[in-house]
Parts: sequence; C-alpha cells; structure tokens
Amino acid sequence: MPLRDRSPFDDHTAHLDAAVNPYVTPMRHALEEKPATPEAHLIWHGPKLKDCRGHWRKQLGLPADGKLLVEIGCHKGKNLLELAHLYPQAHCLGIDITLKRVVLTAQRAVVAGLANLSTIFANAKSLDLLFAPGEVDGYLVFYPDPWLKRRKAKNRLLDQSLANKLATTLKPGGFCWLKTDQAPYFEESRKAFLSVGLTCTSTPAELATGLSESTFERRFRHQGIPPNSGYFIKNK
Repeated sequence: MPLRDRSPFDDHTAHLDAAVNPYVTPMRHALEEKPATPEAHLIWHGPKLKDCRGHWRKQLGLPADGKLLVEIGCHKGKNLLELAHLYPQAHCLGIDITLKRVVLTAQRAVVAGLANLSTIFANAKSLDLLFAPGEVDGYLVFYPDPWLKRRKAKNRLLDQSLANKLATTLKPGGFCWLKTDQAPYFEESRKAFLSVGLTCTSTPAELATGLSESTFERRFRHQGIPPNSGYFIKNK
C-alpha cells in the first residue's frame, strides 16, 4: 500500500484487512503503548508521529549532540542498515510511502541487532510536518522515482517545494546526498538545491566508501547507466 498525499498523522491501517496484508499487524502493534513485537518498537506512523516534530532526539533517546540521519525512500533498508552500522552514535530514520518496505526494514534492523534505526510510514512531501527547522543532520535521497512520462512529472518527489523543506529542516552544516540515474532530473534538483542555499561539494570518503551500491544503483550499473550523484551542504 503506497501512501501518497495524505496526512502522516492519520492511521492508514485502520481500514486495511490484516488477514490479506501481513504487514498491517506490525503497523498496528506500533501504535500500542507497549508494542507486542520487536519491530513494532521501531516503526513510527499515524498518531504516533504527532508529537515528534522538534522532539525526535527526546523520542529516540539521542543526546543533544546526537546526529539524526534520514533516508528518504529507504526501500527495504539496505543502505539504511549500513548507515546505522557506520554511525552507531547517530539514529537513522528511514521514510517510505510503502507499508511493506517500512515493516521489512524494521524487521531487518531487529535481526541485525541495530537499536539506532527506525522507520517512518509517510510521504516525504510532509517533511516540514515531521521535522522542525534545523532538526536533521543529513538526508539521503537515492534513486527517487523519476516519473519519466511528461504527464506524470508532477508526481516527482524532488522539486522546488521539497528543496525548501530539506534546506529548512537541515542543521547548519547538514547535508543532502542525492543519487539518480536520470541526468535531467539530477540537474533540475541540483538547481533547486542551489537556489535554497545548499552548496554542492565532494562526498566525504567515510560515506562514499562506507555505503555500498543501493539496489537500484546496482541494477542501473548492470544496464550501463552511471549514477548522477551530488552531495549538498547547508552553510548557514
């Protein structure tokens, strides 16, 4: 079930049949005061998100200087788990619009023994509702759907509006790392990022070598399509 342009604070599992969709039950457990399953502790959605904006560090038990890193479109958690391993003192949040991916990523974090990883069932277009200004230390946006057909381009995640939300919710010195297989989409996004005060610079070696290819990056490499990658930082 993909989540499109609806409020992240609504319980979108309320009208789903748990007998048909096996991922509904852990999502419902996540809303309980004492979640019944280990992965449910790591899942944030619906009413559970209402008091998080501006208070994520308290909610996650992070110290004041603990980094909050967010992957937009975490898929099934491959890079997010690597990020959590790479930065054990940070907390890594994965946002996805697909219920299955949110649950699978949380389950894989439990299997890997990672306590510094959580998932959010929400549309990233709601970033300004999820995070307060200056709350996030870094974003990863790897291979967002390019919506290649012209009539579908309006569905693209990355646009001027999201660039503003990314820049606003980033801390000074925070970063946004973008990868896409589509050069025109990358160029449009780059211009939007620059227009909101982000600066393009080289990707830190620790990150560049610490994360392996994403699922989609590997797929496109096998097709002979190189990545278009940019690492953008907020200077002020």
